[in-house]
Amino acid sequence: MRNWRIGLGGLLLLAPLAQAADGPATFDAQVRLRMESRDNRDFNRAADDQRTHFMSRLRLGTTYQAGDGWSFRALLQDSRSWDPVTKVPANEAQVEVQELYAQYKSPQLGVTFGRLPLLYGKERLIGTFEWSNVGRRFDGFKVSWNHGPGQLDFFLTELGGSPATFAQNGEFAGFYGTWPKLAGGQTEGYLLWNHDQSAALKNFLTIGGRREAKFGRYRYEVEAAGQVGDVHAYAATVELGRQLGPVGLTAGYALASGDSTPGVGSTKTFQNLFPTNHRHYGMMDYQGWRNIHNVYGKANWQAGKLFNLEGQFHAFWLANSRDFWYGAGGAPNATTGAAAYRDPTGAAGSEVGQEIDLVVTANPLPWLQLQGGYGHFFSGGFINAVNATNGLTASDSDFIYFSLQGKY
Repeated sequence: MRNWRIGLGGLLLLAPLAQAADGPATFDAQVRLRMESRDNRDFNRAADDQRTHFMSRLRLGTTYQAGDGWSFRALLQDSRSWDPVTKVPANEAQVEVQELYAQYKSPQLGVTFGRLPLLYGKERLIGTFEWSNVGRRFDGFKVSWNHGPGQLDFFLTELGGSPATFAQNGEFAGFYGTWPKLAGGQTEGYLLWNHDQSAALKNFLTIGGRREAKFGRYRYEVEAAGQVGDVHAYAATVELGRQLGPVGLTAGYALASGDSTPGVGSTKTFQNLFPTNHRHYGMMDYQGWRNIHNVYGKANWQAGKLFNLEGQFHAFWLANSRDFWYGAGGAPNATTGAAAYRDPTGAAGSEVGQEIDLVVTANPLPWLQLQGGYGHFFSGGFINAVNATNGLTASDSDFIYFSLQGKY
């Protein structure tokens, strides 16, 4: 799938620039600066692992409307981590092509091919991961068929980007149907296929759906998925919310299956594919949609377009006490010395801990957003027991960040 990109890339980069003088070309730009400081990631206060990261992300894009339903899009991105001591490879990909695609649209049919973003639903399984300093992009094509009130997408892609950020080189394909006004709400269904001969889990299907609607003064959302093939797993989430003037209240529960013998044969641990995890299971990103029971509550206050204050509370348990505790990136969280958080006997129990988050967002100008956040994770019985087994004393973890984002 790699070779055709060279020709397509040249076409897409030159077409908007050649026509910009007298054609319907638009330009956009975004700059984001962020400072993150995390203390006690390994939940062991005796080890000094406090780290502060300074990151920047610059994006320059152009879109050219060629007529007859055709358009072209190019977006360059420069992502940097500025402290050489705390630099993390996943936070840096200097001067790369983030988007580079051609698109055709008619009332019934849409076709997109090249390097493109994919995001569906609430991005629990497929998202662009905008919180990341690099983000996520896919190389391939997508076909959209609009029929009446619904849309059916088919895509065949692979992850695109720097090898340091995206190690997987397999195919990701699927059907995703969306019906925005079915029975008064949005309904979605999907069939997703992962194929990677270089990975331990070479082939598996994810089958599921999502529903979001309002009834009276309340809103609800449910999503459930099952996996077959090299994975035999399941996951679900349910959420209920209500708006009281400028204040929004939400309560929810999420679960995802685990495996008592991970790494042996096909797995029963749910694989949450390519999500935008940050918005769902706590701002500190210690938890992914894998081997999880998560009870949570959220409250936000919106003061017009200028100010938003959000608070969250999460309580986490392992779905299977013999499986790993998986982080937002899909890999197991690690103790001091890089030992994975797991008790194969299950004696450490399933209570991982609780997290509280506070995020403040201000938009003083239409093109400027300022944001700051603080999170605290209280270590639970599972973390304490695993640390004790490794001769460590468990303690809580803290996270704080500030960001500035401007866009044109």
